[in-house]
Amino acid sequence: MEIGILVPSEKDQSSIESWARQSGHHIIMLYNAAHLNNYLHLRQIQVVIAHDQFISFTQLRQWRERIPEIDWIAVTDTPSFSWAQQSILAGAIGFCVLPVVPEQMDTLLGFVKRQQHYRLQAMFDIEQAGSLIDLSKPIESALTYIAKHISERLTLRCVSREVYLSPSHFSRLFVQKVGIHFNDYVLARRIEAAKTLLTETCVPIEFIAMKIGFCSASYFSQTFKRLTGITPRAYRYSSSGSVEAARQG
Repeated sequence: MEIGILVPSEKDQSSIESWARQSGHHIIMLYNAAHLNNYLHLRQIQVVIAHDQFISFTQLRQWRERIPEIDWIAVTDTPSFSWAQQSILAGAIGFCVLPVVPEQMDTLLGFVKRQQHYRLQAMFDIEQAGSLIDLSKPIESALTYIAKHISERLTLRCVSREVYLSPSHFSRLFVQKVGIHFNDYVLARRIEAAKTLLTETCVPIEFIAMKIGFCSASYFSQTFKRLTGITPRAYRYSSSGSVEAARQG
């Protein structure tokens, strides 16, 4: 998870860096609001931890409206009930007081991860009752089934069973109609789904891997790079520029 940090003092920056290393988070130290805005425009961070010295509640609210998938944690040196209330109303997912308390930060980031997971789950929450199989068009029905179950384990046997064909007959018919083998098609669809999530959301890569049917983030990254020439992280960052430049970099 990429976390953008915007706090005023070097002491606070150092304490946050120490917490991030121990917790395994990747952080990006931001120097001012303009630096933060650049990262937000490029969607290169999933979470912002920003001090109220740099970002007003109005600015926070505006960014949340523009890019709702990026979560914010508000930070202050002078906490009050009114400040906490305004933080939440502006769209912050949580708030904390400096100096940071590692246990509190871990709790906040755990909550952020759960919220990101719920958002991603909602994107794939397809009503199964609407999935009808047309036996007169078994391959078309199979393609629809694959699209609606892309986050699940999909085998030739289980999909052929859905359209009431033997695995061998389904496999031959699939190649005739689609032009490639079943497993190659499913993998291509998973990668295309990954590209969409990488460019249109800020969901962590490990969640994307899980939701498109990969058993681990590392295997997903290896497969993605083998098929596209660049890593998922590079592809996400290149969405605002040149994919070819990212591949060369």
